[in-house]
Amino acid sequence: MGAEIQQSNTVSGEPATGSDRLGLFFALAGASGLGLAVAWSRLAYEGGTDGVTVAASRAVLTVLILLGWCRWQRVTLKLERKYWWHAGGLGVLASIMFWGNIAAVQYISVGLAALLFYTYPPMVAVGYALWFRDRVPLPKAVLLGVAFAGLALRLGVSLESADIRGMGLSLFAAFATAWNAIWIARSMRGVDPLALTFYMTVVAALVLQGVLVVHGGPNWPSTDMGWVGYIGTASIQALSVPLYFLGLARIGALKSAMLSNIQPVVSIAAAWLMFGDLLGFAQFVGGTMVLGAIVLVQLYDNRQQRTN
Repeated sequence: MGAEIQQSNTVSGEPATGSDRLGLFFALAGASGLGLAVAWSRLAYEGGTDGVTVAASRAVLTVLILLGWCRWQRVTLKLERKYWWHAGGLGVLASIMFWGNIAAVQYISVGLAALLFYTYPPMVAVGYALWFRDRVPLPKAVLLGVAFAGLALRLGVSLESADIRGMGLSLFAAFATAWNAIWIARSMRGVDPLALTFYMTVVAALVLQGVLVVHGGPNWPSTDMGWVGYIGTASIQALSVPLYFLGLARIGALKSAMLSNIQPVVSIAAAWLMFGDLLGFAQFVGGTMVLGAIVLVQLYDNRQQRTN
């Protein structure tokens, strides 16, 4: 989650002011909340619910919170007719993102789910180069190679024990997130990011309600702790989106994108604190390679944008 909101018409390159520090706090809180929700969802699954129920509830709650926040901030949600079908297609992708990112934890560890989903930034870089026929600079190509090598190392020590369903959900969500970002870059330039995210979330909520019906209806938690996990996951994710928007509006897309790298770190740290999940040495090295390469790619892109 996050690609659809990592865009803005303003990019700040000035020294931090009081307003910038507040923006950094909002963006960090939003990104951290999205990471925490992934770990928190494990409580919901251990309490008897499932990924479709959590994802559908989260989408509806996000729509309501975004709508209320926009009215409070007096933000218009107008979207030109020519963009409606784009918003519909992006909303379908968003439903896959919402579902796969959270539902994977029902089958695999929080750390593996977070890392697999966070392969979407390298996917965006590769897909963007293919779609727009841009040459990938050598330093960036090397870093992308390191990221995928780290993923291969991380997977190599997890394949025997990991459930293929969870891995598939995470990777499918990552692919949907990457394609979402490329589609936005290709066809939605100049569209207000808040309005776009709102309508995408509306479509995603409708799609997930349909999936929920086909799936046999909601599967509610059967324990008190399950309800804590269910309500907490949906609420944390839904509240994190407006927080991230507040930060993005103040500090711009570049800094917000960098801060979003905290998401998998928070997920893994929360899984350790809440459930005692520990990474083996090879898993730690592989995860560090992936996250480190992604951060360096973003730093490289930021530097290139500022020098052009």
